[in-house]
Amino acid sequence: MLTFAYNCKQELNAIGRDTGSDCGPTITGCIDLRGVAHTHDNVRDGYVIQDGAMPEKLAPVIQTLLETHRVGPAARSFDWLRGTLARLKNWVMGPYTQHGSVKRTVVFLTMSHDANQASMKLVGDEIAVKWEGPSTAGRRTWRIESMIKRMTERLGGFYVKSPEMTVHPLGDAVMSGDGTGSDGVVSHRGKLYTGSGDEVHEEVFCVDGSVVPTSLGKLFAFGMVLAG
Repeated sequence: MLTFAYNCKQELNAIGRDTGSDCGPTITGCIDLRGVAHTHDNVRDGYVIQDGAMPEKLAPVIQTLLETHRVGPAARSFDWLRGTLARLKNWVMGPYTQHGSVKRTVVFLTMSHDANQASMKLVGDEIAVKWEGPSTAGRRTWRIESMIKRMTERLGGFYVKSPEMTVHPLGDAVMSGDGTGSDGVVSHRGKLYTGSGDEVHEEVFCVDGSVVPTSLGKLFAFGMVLAG
């Protein structure tokens, strides 16, 4: 999940620049909210929140994106006079303006567990992603949004949520469970099957996240098999 706290009380420098930028690298800190200590009885309810950085290529349009995707009212601690002046500064002088609304924005990168509700197929020469509809992951999304809204409240900004997306798709070259191409794309060694049988292309391997059929939260046994 990609979200933002926009136009906060202080400068947070989350937009990159080739020269003269105060922005650091993506993910320099992590809030770990997994496990029983955080009242998550189910491992799939856990998540982590990390800080992000916006690329310079988005600088010309980022304020428009942030303004048009705001969700709900401003934080109770939002200073309307300060906030309005910061927004005007950005519109007139650009995204890198000191004390502007974009410089006062933080990026939240949330890593959680999906519900395995989509598939990717090759249609002609194009990749087609098909979603099967709403899933039981809604309660996890609500839990995450609630936490980020609380953080945005403390920062004194606007909560902004991006459109639904995934950054690290899994499962588009799934490892077979029965040793044939009828149940997957690659063998347990990552070799590509030639068809629906057990024959493989000896020189073609898939070794990235595409062989993993779902989020790793419920694949501890899978990892142990690979380690063995």
